[in-house]
Amino acid sequence: LSLLEEAAGTKLYETKKEQAQKTIEKKDFKLREIESLLASEILPTLTKLRKERHVYQEYQQVCREVEFLQHFTVAYRYYCYEQTKEKADIEVVEAREKTALLQEEQQQAQKQLSALSEEADRLCRERDEQSGRGLEEREELHKAALQEEALAQSALVAAADAVKAEEKRMRELDKALLARQKALAGKEKDFERVRDSFQELEQRMAAAEAEMAAAEKHLQAVSSGLAANEEGGEAASLEMQLCTTRNEISEAESRIKRSELKSRHLQSEIKEKRSQLGRMQSSASTEQKQLDNYKRSVAHLEKQLAETGFDEAAEQRLLERQSALQRELHETGRHLEEFQSANPRLGFDYTDPEPRFDRRRVLGPVCQLLEAVDEKFAVALEVTAGAKLFNVVVDTEATAKLLLQRGQLRQKTTFIPLNKISARCLPKHQADLAVQVAGQGRAYPALDLVRRDKSVEAAAQFVFGASFVVQDDEAGRKVAFHRDIRRRAVTLEGEVYSPRALSPAVFAAAASRRC
Repeated sequence: LSLLEEAAGTKLYETKKEQAQKTIEKKDFKLREIESLLASEILPTLTKLRKERHVYQEYQQVCREVEFLQHFTVAYRYYCYEQTKEKADIEVVEAREKTALLQEEQQQAQKQLSALSEEADRLCRERDEQSGRGLEEREELHKAALQEEALAQSALVAAADAVKAEEKRMRELDKALLARQKALAGKEKDFERVRDSFQELEQRMAAAEAEMAAAEKHLQAVSSGLAANEEGGEAASLEMQLCTTRNEISEAESRIKRSELKSRHLQSEIKEKRSQLGRMQSSASTEQKQLDNYKRSVAHLEKQLAETGFDEAAEQRLLERQSALQRELHETGRHLEEFQSANPRLGFDYTDPEPRFDRRRVLGPVCQLLEAVDEKFAVALEVTAGAKLFNVVVDTEATAKLLLQRGQLRQKTTFIPLNKISARCLPKHQADLAVQVAGQGRAYPALDLVRRDKSVEAAAQFVFGASFVVQDDEAGRKVAFHRDIRRRAVTLEGEVYSPRALSPAVFAAAASRRC
């Protein structure tokens, strides 16, 4: 068969057929391997990638929606700002019209004032021509009279004070004189009582001397043996009479001695009382002379007071005005305490962190150290400073550390150490350019609008050194977004324009894309 096939020429085709079948089988095997590989690895990966592509497409759609909403929000804000600007422009036009009317009224008033001034000058010239040197003399006399009145007023005040002092001294002297007079009356009564007792003692002494004389006579009679009893009866024995007489003599002598002692004591007391009476009379006369002198000086001062034209009613009115001012001061202090209690951040309370701590190292909050040069800039300066307005200025960082650790602070506090902060100031060319761009009188460096002490210059530069205060929104946009300035600008109403925020071009582009 094979020979036939070879002779017929089909063997070649059979061989090719077998080779083709083997090739097909190999291809089928490869295909099955590829299908198994697809089924086991590639198809799951494709499915996962399809899912991830779907998620990514959804994420892109959400991002596009978010971006669209952001642009829409920006466009809406821009639209609102444009509406606000249009309203503000209308208000500015109205304000300018009112300003024009007021300027016209002012010009008319100035014209009237100039006319009145010319009339007044004419009348003054006529008056000067008429009065001449007499007016100057009267003015000099008037000035002299004013000076004399001031001197008299000062003398009046001094005289009134002197009169009050002298009246007070006179009252004290009257009280002292009454006390001295009462004491003198008491001493006179004591003297009368001592004198009566002295006279009584003199009488008793005279009686004792008479008794002693009678006793001596009786002693002599006894000595001669001629004594008798007092009733004229029978004579007693001589010995008994002698004993009786001796007893009487000893008693009389003892009474005499006691009387003499008492008399000497009373005489010394009388001398002492007389000397005291003399001293009191001399002091009373001296005080009476002083009192008379004081009365004369008081009368003289009262006369001077009457000549100066002292008005007690005016003084009373001044006293009432003083009391009213004191009440107003007390009320103002109470309001200040209430305001400080309602706004505790305006003050800074702490305890000394160490013994003998120098409180001059703590300068205080920024809001107490700086002051606006004009009240119309207060809102803009407050917005410019922000939270830094309540920062506390200290000399060094060591002081701040001490206060934070041991100062017993009542609230969270930020410190500004003067030796560590970096001062920021606007370059002069930027300030001049801002004035040129916004217009004269429409843009100011914020630092120039703050009144401060030289010791806190660095803190003022740190808070206000890098900002502008502008008149209105238009000036704020011009200054904040100018390519050579690009500084934060705050309007007088407190609107903030910062180059870090979106510029007006971004608002316009977003609005146009939305349309």
